[in-house]
Amino acid sequence: MLAVNVLGMINGCHCAFRYLQRTPGARVINMASATAIYGQPDLVTYSATKFAVRGLTEGLDLEWSRLGIRVSDIWPSFVKTSMAQNFDHIASAKSLGIRLTPADVASAVWACATAKPWIHKTHWTVGRQAWILALATRFAPPALSRQVVRYLAR
Repeated sequence: MLAVNVLGMINGCHCAFRYLQRTPGARVINMASATAIYGQPDLVTYSATKFAVRGLTEGLDLEWSRLGIRVSDIWPSFVKTSMAQNFDHIASAKSLGIRLTPADVASAVWACATAKPWIHKTHWTVGRQAWILALATRFAPPALSRQVVRYLAR
């Protein structure tokens, strides 16, 4: 997971950098996850790698925006893929359900890639659940966010 989710992203960004610099309106879109909103039991390593994606995305966006390169990430909750077929033991997947399709994620990537907002949006949630969780953690005290995650993971 570390090699693919973290090192793969770092290497991809590093290798693409010189091309991105020469491309007007260049964008990097990293694939994070709603598990980057708050650490997830039963998905601890995966969640940690997606926090790394989130952190690198935020830092690179600030650093590379001076060069005209925007960096964003996508935060889907559980998606109906072969990876999620074995999630019957993951409590949060059972409580939230696996509602999103790959097309939902692709739509978010397309929206991110083609958006021209006045204020750059770094993180793009996919699905109502991820949007609500991201919003709630912005305003709720960390102790409350922890209790909600604990409740969803029981």
